[in-house]
Amino acid sequence: MKIDIKRIENRINEIGNIGKVSSGGVTRFPYTDEEKKTKELIINWGNEIGLNVFEDSIGNVIFHKDGLKNNGEIILMGSHIDSVPNGGKYDGVAGIVSYLEIMEIFHENKIKTKYPLEFIIFVNEEGCRFPIGLMGSSALAGRLSKEDLYENKDREGLILAKEMERYGYDPDKIMEVKYPLEKVKAYFELHIEQGGVLDTRDIPIGIVDGITGLSVLTVKIGGISGHAGAFPMEGRRDPLITATKIIQFVQKTALEYGNTARGTVGDIRVLPGGSNVIPSTVEFTIDYRDLNFENMKNAIRKITRYSKEISSESGVQCTIDVNQMIKPVLSNYKLIKEISNSAERLEIPYMNLPSGAGHDAMIIGQFCPMAMIFIRSVGGVSHCPEEYSTSRDIGLGTKVLMDTLLKVAN
Repeated sequence: MKIDIKRIENRINEIGNIGKVSSGGVTRFPYTDEEKKTKELIINWGNEIGLNVFEDSIGNVIFHKDGLKNNGEIILMGSHIDSVPNGGKYDGVAGIVSYLEIMEIFHENKIKTKYPLEFIIFVNEEGCRFPIGLMGSSALAGRLSKEDLYENKDREGLILAKEMERYGYDPDKIMEVKYPLEKVKAYFELHIEQGGVLDTRDIPIGIVDGITGLSVLTVKIGGISGHAGAFPMEGRRDPLITATKIIQFVQKTALEYGNTARGTVGDIRVLPGGSNVIPSTVEFTIDYRDLNFENMKNAIRKITRYSKEISSESGVQCTIDVNQMIKPVLSNYKLIKEISNSAERLEIPYMNLPSGAGHDAMIIGQFCPMAMIFIRSVGGVSHCPEEYSTSRDIGLGTKVLMDTLLKVAN
């Protein structure tokens, strides 16, 4: 059974044209026309190859292929189609296209596995428009409440639940989204690496040992606004000065905690935003990750304590909300072994490595056996228009996953 690399490439390009911006990147946020159009395209492909397709009440799309044994046990795969602002066209999409390719090959060759196969397009994986990353998989795990949907807003002040309703979803039925993850015999996720490890070593495939934990915090600092020329320097309560000290402390803390720690401030807002106005409010996010959960919790406590202390000393107000705190998760040893065996049998070079980026697998993997396959990212770049993985490499990853599925699903 041969992987159709050209079909993979065409589908990635077709999806990549939806939400394409003038810089060449892709902006495809959840609960937008761009997301809706992308879903419709992929659903149409799924229907053409005989998959049963279901969209739940918050927008996760589930593609199902029956197995010979339908007692509720299942083999599950997942990825996402939403992007960061001005992102690349391979992040998330490579996985969805890979699963479609496998399902199409099975359809063409009339292959039916013992256990049913499903793959899911998880909604709002990135958390860029609404700050609930890994939202779709969290809902499947029963870790999302109705209150979460009504309390979250985007930068324009639009409420997440209301935007869901605008696109025909029902946030009040959030608990009905819960999936019987205890019935999942194995969960697989294929994704681009988004780093330079595989590319540097000239290896096309990575098998993920584990995924680092993730904390997302929102810090809000309130000071006193005033005229930039008239207000004396002495006595100012400028929240931006305090914010810069906290941001530097985030970097310092991550460096202190070792080579698996990552601390990033990637979204900052200064109000009222005039060049000749002392800011009244500064709000920013902290994205903190570590493969060691205790270290991650200790670092967050340290950052929180410092933020409160430095704000008090500067005469400004500081509030910190922890939006997410997700534990690190290890891949299932038996599934890693099966993927390794497939790669060796197919004579495809691979290596084992951890994932510093968060994925839906870190939610699903807390409830059932999980494994991930990484595809080489050329130049190690991602979340930008220059993001690129060759169709050949995606094809190799698809080939390894398909071979693994034929063993695990039977």
